[in-house]
Amino acid sequence: MRWRVLFGTRSHRCAVMRPNGAAHCLNLSVVAEGIEDQETADWLLARGCDIGQGYHFARPMPADAFVALAHRMGTGKEKEAA
Repeated sequence: MRWRVLFGTRSHRCAVMRPNGAAHCLNLSVVAEGIEDQETADWLLARGCDIGQGYHFARPMPADAFVALAHRMGTGKEKEAA
């Protein structure tokens, strides 16, 4: 589903943005699930989603393949330390 369909109306956008604000006030991370394209990932990132998952990033895989992928990509902590 393209973001224009999912987030095409003001009420849909508010449904994403309000919980994000509440979560951040509580020092919680916001996780977006089901991201299928870069456009949606960018939209969600710009509106406060901290973490995303979905077919855009990777298809389902066995645990050992995930660990190998995570090692190749890094955790993101390296960038925060720089």
